[in-house]
Amino acid sequence: MKSVSRYILILGLALALAAPACKKKPSGGREAQKASTGSEPLASAFVLKAAIAIQATPEARAKALVALPIGSAVEIYATRVADLKTPDTAFWYKVKYSAVGAAAPVEGFISEREEVLRENLLVFNKKTEERVTTENAEGVSVEKVGVPGVMATTSVNLRKSPAINGAVIRQLKNGEVLKVLAVSASTVEIDKRRAEWYLVSDAQGQTGYCFGGYMLAGLYDELAELQGVGFRFIHGWATVTVKNAKALRAPVGTDTFNLSTLPMAQSDKPSSDLKQGEILQIDGETTKSTDRYRVLVRFEAEPEFFIQRYYYIAKSDVKFTGDYFSISTKKPHKIDMALAKDVNTYLKGDVNLQCTRVLPFEGGSESEKRSFFAIQTARGHATSISEENGKISCWGTNEHDSLLVERKDGKNVFMGSLGRGELNFTDLDGDGIPEVLAESYHGRAGKTLSVSRLNEGRLVEGFRSDASGESCVSVDFKGKYLVIERHMGDEASEGESDYCNQSLSAMLKSNKSIVLSAQNREFPAYMQFDGAKFQKIEKPADLPADPG
Repeated sequence: MKSVSRYILILGLALALAAPACKKKPSGGREAQKASTGSEPLASAFVLKAAIAIQATPEARAKALVALPIGSAVEIYATRVADLKTPDTAFWYKVKYSAVGAAAPVEGFISEREEVLRENLLVFNKKTEERVTTENAEGVSVEKVGVPGVMATTSVNLRKSPAINGAVIRQLKNGEVLKVLAVSASTVEIDKRRAEWYLVSDAQGQTGYCFGGYMLAGLYDELAELQGVGFRFIHGWATVTVKNAKALRAPVGTDTFNLSTLPMAQSDKPSSDLKQGEILQIDGETTKSTDRYRVLVRFEAEPEFFIQRYYYIAKSDVKFTGDYFSISTKKPHKIDMALAKDVNTYLKGDVNLQCTRVLPFEGGSESEKRSFFAIQTARGHATSISEENGKISCWGTNEHDSLLVERKDGKNVFMGSLGRGELNFTDLDGDGIPEVLAESYHGRAGKTLSVSRLNEGRLVEGFRSDASGESCVSVDFKGKYLVIERHMGDEASEGESDYCNQSLSAMLKSNKSIVLSAQNREFPAYMQFDGAKFQKIEKPADLPADPG
C-alpha cells in the first residue's frame, strides 16, 4: 500500500523531544538576491563529488579562475545573482575561496544550477534559532523558540567535513548534546537514511560536522536538561511487574501522566495506571539522578496520521527485554521457531509471533520440488488479536510486513518484501512456481493489488493497481484469472465517461503486462497470465463464483 506520510505531533520536554520534519524550499517563483552586508559570509558550502569551477563573471562562457577540488570549502557572499545573458532563468553564487598556501583568496561565481545544488555542492545556512511546537501539562499546544541543538541517538562520528569519508575528529556518545551552528540546505542519503548535515559545537567549543540521520533535533536547553539526567537512547520492551505502576510525566519529579487523556480511540486507551503484565515499548533511559525508562506510545489518531507521545516509568516497576520477539515467544503461536528466528533476524527485531501467519506452497517440477512460504507478520505489541478463517487481525502494531521465503538446502532464503498486503500464492501460468498476489485496503475503500513473480531468485513486480474508492475501474483476481471491470451506469454523463476512460488508460499505461487493445475492450475483461503478460480470453468455464 502506498502510504502518505503526514507529520508527528510530539509533547515537549515533559514527555519527550522529537526531530522536526525536513523543511524543503518551495518550488517555483524567483527568490530575491541575498548579499552579505559585512565581512561575514552568508553561508558556506562543500564540494562533494566533482571539481567545480569558480568563474570570473556570472555567465556560462566566463573565464574559469580556479577549479575547487573535491572536499574543499567555499564561502558564499551572495545568492541568486542574475546571469548576465539570461537573468530571468539562470543564477549564481558570489563566492570566495581560500586555498591552502595561497597569497590571497579567489573571488568569483559558481552556478546555482539545480544539478549542482542537489548533487555536488552542499550549502550550509547559518541557524540561530529553533522553533518547536509542544504540549504543556494541560494538553495545550504552545510554541517555544530557543537556541537550536541536536542529541546523538547512538555513537556518531564528528567529522572535519560533511562527507562519509571526512576525517573523524572524535566519536560522539549516545545522548551527547551539541549546539547547531549551521544546517545543510539539502539532504543526503547515507545507510538508507536521508537527512541534513549539521555544523555543530560541543561543550568544549570544538566544531565539526555530524550526519542528521543519527541525531535528534530540538531546543538546546531542553536537550541539555535530558543530558543532565544521563539520558541515552536504547531500544527494547518492558513488562510491568507491579500491580499498579505510575506513568511519570518527566525524567525527574513525581508528576504523573494520565494515559486516559491520550487522543486515541476509547477502546484502545490505557487506564491512568499501568497494570501488571502490560508490555511497553522503551526508547531511552536515565542514568543519573533517577533510574527511569522512557516509554514510547505511537498510535494512529486517524487514517495515516500518527501521533507519538512519551512518558517515563521507574525501572523498578518493569522487567526490560531487548527485543519484542523474546516476549512473544513465551505466548502460544503456530510458527516454527527456526523460521520465526530467521524472520526476526531479517526484519532486525521486534517480530510479533501472534500477528504472524505462514502460508506454504509446494511447487517446481517433478525432478526439482521447491518449497515456499508467504509470511505476513507485524512488529511490536498488539493491544488485541483476532483470527477468522485463517486471517489474523492485529490492532496496536504500526509496522506490517509481507515476505516471500524459499526453503532451500535446509535454509530459509528471503526473496523480498511485499509490503503490508494480504498474501496468496497462485500458480497463474501453470509452471509449478507460484506468483504472489498481495492485496491491501486503504483510505476510503481504496485498494492496492499487485502480482509478483520469481525471477532468478528474487521477486519482480509484474502488475500493480492502485484504485480509490471512487474509481469506476476495478481489478480483482478470481482464482487464477485477472478480471477488469468498468462500473459506469447507462446514464453516465460525457464527462464521467471520459474520466472513466482516462482512469482505465492510466492503469493500462502503467501496466505493460496487460494486453488489452483499444478495439477489444469489452467488460468485464478476463485475463490469463502466460508467464510474461496477461492476455485477454473468453470468460473461463472454471471462473470461481463471487462469494454470497
